[in-house]
Amino acid sequence: MAIAPSAHGAQLDPREDQVGLSNIKSWLAIAKAFPYDNTLTGAVVPAPLKKEMSPKAKARLGGALFLMTIVGGVVAQGFISDRLIVTGDAAATARNILANQTLIRVAYAIFMIEMACQTATTAVMYDLLMPVDRSVARTAAVFGYVGSGIKAMARLFFYAPLFVLGGASYLSAFDAKQLEALAYLLIRINAQGTQIALVFFGVSTLLTGYLMFRATFLPRVLGVLSLIGGAAWLAFVYPPLGARRMTQQRSAASSRRRDHHSHSACAASLPDATCAPFAQSIVRAA
Repeated sequence: MAIAPSAHGAQLDPREDQVGLSNIKSWLAIAKAFPYDNTLTGAVVPAPLKKEMSPKAKARLGGALFLMTIVGGVVAQGFISDRLIVTGDAAATARNILANQTLIRVAYAIFMIEMACQTATTAVMYDLLMPVDRSVARTAAVFGYVGSGIKAMARLFFYAPLFVLGGASYLSAFDAKQLEALAYLLIRINAQGTQIALVFFGVSTLLTGYLMFRATFLPRVLGVLSLIGGAAWLAFVYPPLGARRMTQQRSAASSRRRDHHSHSACAASLPDATCAPFAQSIVRAA
């Protein structure tokens, strides 16, 4: 086979050109096999893979997840945790925890489901509201994710008293009263952690409300409700103010309940309860 000279006088082997062309064809065939738009190969995404959720479906999903978050928080905090914690009485709280260890574990599991739903809600709301303002939606999502992480970590302190009061041999250095006090301290840290998370949720909810108010595909009343809820959560940026707000809400609920619970321990359930109508309105409006 004749070897053709190149423009620079070098000899080129046609077989090398054929090998190179064969490799290019192989790569193009591989590229066409992947389900992505490719202007080079002309590959087309199948119609089912291109289809996305409509804004209406996203709004319904976000509302449903938010409602699940609220229900989980109210059940775990209001109906389980708050009934086991006695304000200022570490001994009574320790007795309740030891007598209801299964309930503590159930409440912890519900708390984790609550945070999973909260994280998913943040992701769905970002995807829904991104067309309104990408930067604001991204900022709201970041604050929402940080709040979820803080609250999930705080729940470790809710579960930790089971280890402290479990009677392990390495705890023999502490007497019973010290262990009871330590368990109660962990519960208080859990409550303080949830209050810190509510500040981040407040910022995220305010930004989300602003985007909802601007969105043309959602009722503006949802944005107004979200702004009100976010402003209420921001009260926890100053603990005494947040505690005062909880005290006012608890006084209304205590008329129907005889037992007394820790004000700080219910930091998660009260804001969730006040936002239940908001979540339901999202689902109905969508």
